[in-house]
Amino acid sequence: MDQLTALKVFAKVVETESFARAAELLQMPRSTASKMVMDLENHLGAALLQRTTRQLKITPEGKTYYRHAVKLLEALECADNAVRQYKQRLDGSLHLAAPALIAQQWLIPRIVRFQQDFPGLKISLTIADQLNDVIADGLDCLIRAGSLYTETMIGRKLGDFAYVTCASPAYLAQYGTPRDPHGLSHHRTIGYLQHNGQTEAHRYHKGGQRLEYSNHQSLCNDGTGLIALAKNGAGICQVLRPLVQDALDGGALAEILPDWSRSALPLSVVYPAAKHRNLRLQAWLEWLLADVAAVMPPAL
Repeated sequence: MDQLTALKVFAKVVETESFARAAELLQMPRSTASKMVMDLENHLGAALLQRTTRQLKITPEGKTYYRHAVKLLEALECADNAVRQYKQRLDGSLHLAAPALIAQQWLIPRIVRFQQDFPGLKISLTIADQLNDVIADGLDCLIRAGSLYTETMIGRKLGDFAYVTCASPAYLAQYGTPRDPHGLSHHRTIGYLQHNGQTEAHRYHKGGQRLEYSNHQSLCNDGTGLIALAKNGAGICQVLRPLVQDALDGGALAEILPDWSRSALPLSVVYPAAKHRNLRLQAWLEWLLADVAAVMPPAL
């Protein structure tokens, strides 16, 4: 038995929760991947995976073995890189992903600047609001608002995005400006329609007061579309400030209810634990964290 290859197969099966997907990523037949894991289990005298017709679950012994396997594979990759690094220029490709609005308003300008510093790297960018399965989709990392941490993933917080409540000057000239969130019942509001069909409420707090408002007249399941509705006078929206700062500065949108805030949303970069020692990913993470630290206050 080639135990090193079997380790790689087992780790990939755990990360993808699928023999078929693991075999595809490792470019081997599914039957070969399955046999290698079975041989590994026979060698250890313990079941690492629990298989049923509907799902694949890791056993407690498998979780322990996976943690050690990942460390071993990372150490091996680190040893290989130590030998190659001095003569290897940073090239190859990175596959990144982010929700549409974060990609368009925040990430893409940074990708351009990063490639100016690392011209040998090719960047592939996937834009999708509901993309969460980093490993199964073959991604190197995902930029997202909120958190996504599992046993097989690593998350690094980039900073906090503050919310802003705003509307177009034309809308406010026609309908007036509410003094507090209670006044929203006399206004038209725009809400975000989540992928599960639920409507996201506008949330406000001031001192000990906490209020929510969700009786929206307009809904949109895309952040870019939601902001476009607000710019065109459809009503009042509540969005992440950095994504509309240009519109606020340029006068296309105007902030309202500045004394009523909403808890900031963390922005994170998430990547597979198995890619922790990838030189291209390390370069991107170090560059991104340094760039964000230079421009992002505690709650931007």
